[in-house]
Amino acid sequence: VKKYDEGWYELTKMGVLETSRGLKAGEILLKKVIEDCENNPDVKTLFLLTNKICEAAIHLYEKNGFVHDEMIKQKFSGIYKRSNVYMLYTGKKL
Repeated sequence: VKKYDEGWYELTKMGVLETSRGLKAGEILLKKVIEDCENNPDVKTLFLLTNKICEAAIHLYEKNGFVHDEMIKQKFSGIYKRSNVYMLYTGKKL
């Protein structure tokens, strides 16, 4: 998790080895990161930037409280060349 502005944190560089895919390792990891962010009073907004080719990851994010968000796109587009999906965590209140 990378800090940007005050209270704004980006979920970055999350990945699972190919040999661990299908074993829920990514979901377990994501839920732990979300839990840590929810328990950190400094985290007010959690977001991520990814690419549409990462379909399985996008589905995992959607399933765990992230939504596609135009405000995140406007604020953070251009940070990474390959990013074309912009998501905001809207699960529990941060």
